Amino acid sequence: MIAIYNLDELTSEDRQKLTERSRVLERSIIETVNEIITSVKTSGDKALIELTAKYDRVTIQNVEINEIDITKAYNKTPENQIHALERLFKLLFEYNTKFFERFPRHFEMSLSNEVKITNRWIPLDRIGIYVPGGKARYPSTVLMATVPAIVAGVEEIVICSPPTLSGLIDNGTLAAIQIIKNLSQCKVRVFSVGGSQAIAAMAYGTESVPVVSKILGPGGLYPTVAKYIVSGDVGIDMLAGPSEAIIFATDETINLEAIACELFAQSEHGNDSAAICLTTSRDLAEQVKVFVEELIKDSPRKRYIEESLGRYGAIIVTKKISQAVEFINDYAPEHLLILSSDPTPISKLIKNAGTILLNTPIPFEDYGGAGSNHILPTGKVAKWRTGLSVLDCGKFVPIVEAPSSAVEDYGPIAKILSEMENLPAHYRCFEYQL
Repeated sequence: MIAIYNLDELTSEDRQKLTERSRVLERSIIETVNEIITSVKTSGDKALIELTAKYDRVTIQNVEINEIDITKAYNKTPENQIHALERLFKLLFEYNTKFFERFPRHFEMSLSNEVKITNRWIPLDRIGIYVPGGKARYPSTVLMATVPAIVAGVEEIVICSPPTLSGLIDNGTLAAIQIIKNLSQCKVRVFSVGGSQAIAAMAYGTESVPVVSKILGPGGLYPTVAKYIVSGDVGIDMLAGPSEAIIFATDETINLEAIACELFAQSEHGNDSAAICLTTSRDLAEQVKVFVEELIKDSPRKRYIEESLGRYGAIIVTKKISQAVEFINDYAPEHLLILSSDPTPISKLIKNAGTILLNTPIPFEDYGGAGSNHILPTGKVAKWRTGLSVLDCGKFVPIVEAPSSAVEDYGPIAKILSEMENLPAHYRCFEYQL
């Protein structure tokens, strides 16, 4: 099921295969998703209802879920689950608020030529959030995506998620939405629509679904491809693909069950998830393999874990920590867990990871114990961007005011540049006093 490799013995082809993840942008899928998007743009709500019947095999009468049904779902949710969701909301709110306080919302600066620049934070007016369904349900993702928007000052949030057989979204997700309503002033509208059609609806609008400025949140294959296609017309956070993690275990005394559980935790998301254990100990690698194969027998999501670890999982033995670090930075995992008696020096060598955890279970962060976000870059995207944050929910707009002396003084420079670029009108603008 899960294989052991020696890093030094891998060919470049083998190494490339180990760093590959499930492909998202297949041509055939892009063509299908384009057809879905065109249908929604043309037929609006009618297309959403028909596509939901076709792909989710659920009949819905109305795409929007009303306040009564949201409240009913909240009231049906066990008290301990409500408490857990409220605790998650508060931790996320605390973290995002403290994070945002590091960035002044309004600040001025003056340059040496007496030009005044005012930078003003402007929250996006309406954000769309996609909450996945299907293989699992994600009430925690509702809060992970909405709380940064709330802290950023977004006034309206549109949430789309695939319906259950009842035609509504599952109770846990609706309960999380009710908690947002209870604990914030943000306006929230909810739609029982999933897949590519949900992304299209938020990007272009229908009779019921309003157009949003930006779409946030993870999703399966079809929603992710849809985000890629509509990204020229609406903002997106990232193309977040299947879950992935590297567990780097440096000490032979590390609890083997902990390593196995961390591998399982990523793999149980679905058969396209990726989970790799890196270690400098061959003995530990062999013990982990045995432990994984023993524990898998009793796992309720055995099928997903076996397929995931078989296709995208591995135990890799390196001779040196530096080799492991090089592999990690090339892989750029969504999650990196360092299990070591002294993890901090290793963490300082990591350049590419969505999040780094030091002797801390990945699900601790997944479920908001740190207040940080579990919507993170996957598929090597961690090489150039961070996870979802408040800064995804607004923009800094510079307001420039230059005195006439500065404009006049810069004229000769502008003249040279406009001649270099053959744009004479650019320089002529300097000849007028506004």
